[in-house]
Amino acid sequence: MDTSHLNNLSASKTSARRFTRSRNGCWTCKRRRRKCDEKRPVCTQCAEKNLECAGYDQRLVWGVGIASRGYNAGAQKPRIEYRTCEMMSPGSLSQAQSSSDDAFPNTSITSNSPKELDEDASSLLRKFKESGYLTLCPMRFEGEENPILEEILPLADDSSSLMAGILAYQSCLSPNREDKFEKYYADALRLFRQDINCPLGRVSIATLSAGILLCSIGMNCRMPWTMHIHGLYAILSSENMFHEPTPSVTDIIETVAVFDIPVFVVGRQTPPLYMWRNHCTSNMDPSEELELLTGLPYSLLSIFSYMSDSSAEKMLWGWSGCAGELVQYHLWDAFRYAGIISARELQAQMYAHSPDTQPSPLTPGAASISVDILALRILACIDAVRRAIQTDAPGRLLVERSYLYPLFIAGSQAKSLPEQQPYIEQCFHELANTGPDPYYETPLIVLKELWAGKGSAEEIVRRWNWELALL
Repeated sequence: MDTSHLNNLSASKTSARRFTRSRNGCWTCKRRRRKCDEKRPVCTQCAEKNLECAGYDQRLVWGVGIASRGYNAGAQKPRIEYRTCEMMSPGSLSQAQSSSDDAFPNTSITSNSPKELDEDASSLLRKFKESGYLTLCPMRFEGEENPILEEILPLADDSSSLMAGILAYQSCLSPNREDKFEKYYADALRLFRQDINCPLGRVSIATLSAGILLCSIGMNCRMPWTMHIHGLYAILSSENMFHEPTPSVTDIIETVAVFDIPVFVVGRQTPPLYMWRNHCTSNMDPSEELELLTGLPYSLLSIFSYMSDSSAEKMLWGWSGCAGELVQYHLWDAFRYAGIISARELQAQMYAHSPDTQPSPLTPGAASISVDILALRILACIDAVRRAIQTDAPGRLLVERSYLYPLFIAGSQAKSLPEQQPYIEQCFHELANTGPDPYYETPLIVLKELWAGKGSAEEIVRRWNWELALL
């Protein structure tokens, strides 16, 4: 793959529950992510919870033109279902909850009236407006400049699916609401499915934002979440939104594309779609050089989207940078060094499967820098970022919670640098104090298992059926 154009890109939660996945159980247990004893006709879980057991029948997800040969051959348009416990197939729309909505009775909001909130839902919405929204974007903004408050939140006044997503997201952050989270999450899934099945017009920005919130909920609750990326991608494709997108749609595409970049997810259970390299690199606006979710320049982020390419490390060493505050340079260098480690690991994996694969030649100086030295450089950059944050240096709001990925990558090498492990733990604890705890605690749990010799990070995360986001 020719990636030479990248070199010329513009330079100008409180506690979370561990869910057990049911693979062969009834559809109600699969949707609720509970272990099913497969007792027939009604399983024990459903009987004890007084739920309707949806049975064990096989269900097809394509409504018309069922394939006779090959993947989805003959299919005309997918029927959108939403089975939260199942991984989505590439190119299909969101898969569904089971057909019975009665398994989660007494929902808090109705499909046609998002303003009719009960006391508990109103409290959650108020907390989201006060502080919850800040956890959705590592780059902090002052007051009304935050795009979540200014652009997304007002849409919830007319969108039940977005309002349900906000309530579900805030409930997963709020203490003492574990008993109600499941209900809010079921609301969000049901109303999102209802929106995207609506025959009355195009899918709205509010609905797409609701889908992004479902991804964010999964990241915070240690649940698989990348299947929602496939659902959002299918919606964007079916609505032809990649062609001449509006500014609002461009923001949605970029957010989903960042979620999709492979190196930012550990233990991913769905194949990557490579959205950033296919849909974002050619539409960059030189006047807006920073991507808001990561705090990275578009040109650097584009290199990350090509991380599996044999020239990735060479591109990272040769990245020319762009204008920014001093503290941002430290953050970007931390990402570069972490990316180089990731690129080397990916190349080693590819070489193991295909001995003929060779990376692009590096200069002698770059090739001689060991992974341990790169990890120490990452930690030095992170230390500079932390000091800048503590002293209110210019640009600190742009980097305050943006170094999770390089910190995790440095931590993954700390088994050979045990003297750095306490410092890495300290950094994670600081991050946990600025955002939803599970989001930052989970990577540290994985690293401690890795340091104890219990497998690679990928093996550990997959063993626990998590998908770990490093954004």
